[in-house]
Amino acid sequence: MTGVISHHQVIGCLFAIVALIGSGLAVAEDSTPKKVETVARVNNERLLKSVEPLGPASFKNAHGDARTRGTLQKYYDSVLDWGRVLQHHFQSVPGHPDWGYYGDGDNKENSIRAVCYAVCTNAFLAEIEPPTARLKPAEQDRFRDEAVAALRYVAQAHRANGGACLHGKPWGKQWQSAMWARSLATGAWLLWDKLDRPTQLEVTRLVEFEADRFLTQPPRSQLRDNTGAEENAWNAGLISLACC
Repeated sequence: MTGVISHHQVIGCLFAIVALIGSGLAVAEDSTPKKVETVARVNNERLLKSVEPLGPASFKNAHGDARTRGTLQKYYDSVLDWGRVLQHHFQSVPGHPDWGYYGDGDNKENSIRAVCYAVCTNAFLAEIEPPTARLKPAEQDRFRDEAVAALRYVAQAHRANGGACLHGKPWGKQWQSAMWARSLATGAWLLWDKLDRPTQLEVTRLVEFEADRFLTQPPRSQLRDNTGAEENAWNAGLISLACC
């Protein structure tokens, strides 16, 4: 669970973050937005082929010494506690029994952010083994099924995919939507081989959409009240994920 990805992915993340920091320094010196050419839309097949599944093998390790195993187990157990709370609040979308959500299913922060985090939590519990197993196969399957159902609902409702939330409005291109998309996409990456092709495509399109916003949008940079550093940090998380 300490997470092991390839050195190419790590380098990609670092380049993305360094590029964002560099852009922020440039804005501090010259606040005039620079015109950036929009990258041409990648076709569906090429986009899907660019995604290499991030399966459980990426997280396998010897779990280190007893202290490390104990720390990892406590971390896992805290996530499991949250996942079991979520199971009491899962709802199917009327007319779409293979879609699901938590809360009110709206497109605002308190709604979408929570569902995206729930997807990531459930995917983690479904796919990642702790030092000491805690789940029976049936409960693991339930975490997986709920993660996939919520993924389908939230992915189709993003602006990139033309759908809508329960209240009739899409989400995306919002103040914090890049951070929500990062959680959703991390869960999808863990479950990649369990997702049908339409859901895979919708996830990649929403990641592409949220990352492309920052091709022409300069990083936040202020001296008073709000430096913008927090926004830059969560946006960098999505950008680095897209890069990987």
